[in-house]
Amino acid sequence: MCEIFTTEFKNLMVHHLDTARIDILKKQTLALARQARLDLTANACRSQAACDDKTSMDYYDHLMRHFAKANVGYGMELFLDLHDCNTKQFTRERIEQFFIELCNMINMERQELFWWDDHGVPIEEQQTEPHLVGTSAVQFITTSNIVIHTLDILKRVYLNVFSCKQFSAAEVVLFARNYFDGTVVQSQMNQRI
Repeated sequence: MCEIFTTEFKNLMVHHLDTARIDILKKQTLALARQARLDLTANACRSQAACDDKTSMDYYDHLMRHFAKANVGYGMELFLDLHDCNTKQFTRERIEQFFIELCNMINMERQELFWWDDHGVPIEEQQTEPHLVGTSAVQFITTSNIVIHTLDILKRVYLNVFSCKQFSAAEVVLFARNYFDGTVVQSQMNQRI
């Protein structure tokens, strides 16, 4: 029988998550399993160091697999914010390569890719505001979509991965961080219901 849970997991992945903390989280998870609804939200990888803590990331993925196996909700959605990125990676070619490698890594089948940027737009009509200068793209996948917004002036990447097929949030976070050579400032995984 599949139980549905209700709570919010905040700051699940903290730097140096030790065994005692993992035991507490396991007990809390079991207690939540007795409740009636699921609202799973995690602010994972609050810092660069947190992403390097393999124990934390492994346990986070374990929780997400557990909830996915329970067939709770529609799918998983990862929100990732990267700052101080290498803007040489912000070209259409490099972003498309990112989608190819990411989809291969998490075993997602790519479909159509759509772009929104100033490519081919006359200079006088191009965006000038820092929060608008960049490239946005939607990579449709068989099980939903991956959306990216790169901001050239601010050196930031905003990534959303949404799928009804299970994937490893930890792998996506680490891959994106390394690909764009940025700092993870926020990562949040939601169970869509």
